[in-house]
Amino acid sequence: MKTIVIATDFSEGSKDAARYGYHLAAQVRSNVQLCHAIIIPAEIPQAGMMLWQDEEYELLLEDSATALHDFKEALDYSLPESGFRPVVSCRSQPGIVADVVKGLAATTDCELIVSGSHQGGVFSDLLLGNHASNLIDSAEKPVLLVAPRTEFRRVKKIAFATEFEDPENDLQHIYQLVYWARQLNAEVLLVHTCNEPHESPALKEKIADYLVGISNKADYPNIYYRLIRNDRVEEGLDWICDNGQVDMLAMVHQHRNLFGELFAHSHTKQMAGHLQLPLLVFPGTRS
Repeated sequence: MKTIVIATDFSEGSKDAARYGYHLAAQVRSNVQLCHAIIIPAEIPQAGMMLWQDEEYELLLEDSATALHDFKEALDYSLPESGFRPVVSCRSQPGIVADVVKGLAATTDCELIVSGSHQGGVFSDLLLGNHASNLIDSAEKPVLLVAPRTEFRRVKKIAFATEFEDPENDLQHIYQLVYWARQLNAEVLLVHTCNEPHESPALKEKIADYLVGISNKADYPNIYYRLIRNDRVEEGLDWICDNGQVDMLAMVHQHRNLFGELFAHSHTKQMAGHLQLPLLVFPGTRS
């Protein structure tokens, strides 16, 4: 059976994300792997820091396991008695969050990773090694980032951001999105942000054929298109999220090298830094 991996560090924001992921799992009839990455201080040597004893290490593992169990119980109580109830397994493991989550998600039945998103601006994730940023970069499965204080509500419309620079490459991700939209009975809105004042007849015809092809191949009629005229991709996406009755935004993360990341920060990470809607990130092609 499919599984959703949910990461938590027991902060209030990560608990909000976990609650969202748990209720999403109930709606799509998926089980849950609830995990906590334990960062052992001895693994990050600093001046004046003594190595931890084995007893202290075991105590950390026990505390983590207890906290996961208690949180699992709270999640179970949050659902009504009738209806599908996800089977929740708990896992505490030492290591960096992104590495622990990536390892757990490598199993064949994992289809989605859920994590809290940071709200710290463009450069904070570069300087502080933000967990959400690292997950976006390293995950090989789709990642759903959920902002603090987000409450679960039925997902009726998912916007998929595209610049139509490589529509054929977008297809694989759109088909992945349709897989989730079908389970949620949600519309898929393809959002194209550009600064052209008018669509050319050739582009209109190309998009019309593209939509028909997607709907036919995916056998899913609830796919639509919206052009947003804006010079800045993020501003255009913010507008559709605020005004388009959208419940979730989906994007493809295009990987860059370190130099490119410093001077051309990805649209995905910029949206993750402030978006209040859940952000579904598909891993792009790695160079």
